[in-house]
Amino acid sequence: APNVAYTLTTSALTEGIHTVDVKAVDEMGNESTVVSDTFTLDLSGPTITLTPLTPDPNGDATPTLSGNAADDTTNVVTVQYRVDNGAWTNVNAFAAGLNVAFTFTSAALAEGNHTIDVKAANAAGVESALDSDTFEIRVDTLGPIVTLTPLQPNPTSDATPTLSGNAIDAKSNVTNIQF
Repeated sequence: APNVAYTLTTSALTEGIHTVDVKAVDEMGNESTVVSDTFTLDLSGPTITLTPLTPDPNGDATPTLSGNAADDTTNVVTVQYRVDNGAWTNVNAFAAGLNVAFTFTSAALAEGNHTIDVKAANAAGVESALDSDTFEIRVDTLGPIVTLTPLQPNPTSDATPTLSGNAIDAKSNVTNIQF
């Protein structure tokens, strides 16, 4: 036939750069020019690391987190995060590359413990595992409740009176008392 459509399947390839050369031969033994296609086979996903938020617990209800994603073969093109197993959100502030740093700020979080997961994907569409360093963000926006026992006797003749009371915080340790 003067016009032949073809499909070919290679043998199993390893990860990396490959070139496939194709030529045709007619019934008279004439050979066509060789045409080539070079492509990259990427079978493994990127690695991703999320830097733990410090301090933890943290009082910032919209924490900014950062990390790194890397791939040996093709560019990291997508980084996503989710809060408390919710919907995945794209991290948009990074340039695609083999090794990318990323930063994102979560939406406002309610008082309590929260878990943030991250994942990345490379240009071949292969996703990383979730970051194995998922961590809890504890948002505490309420200050301690302080009570002060009235000085007795009042009036007093003590030039260095001792006062007492309690400071209670339901979420965090009280670290100091100031007067």
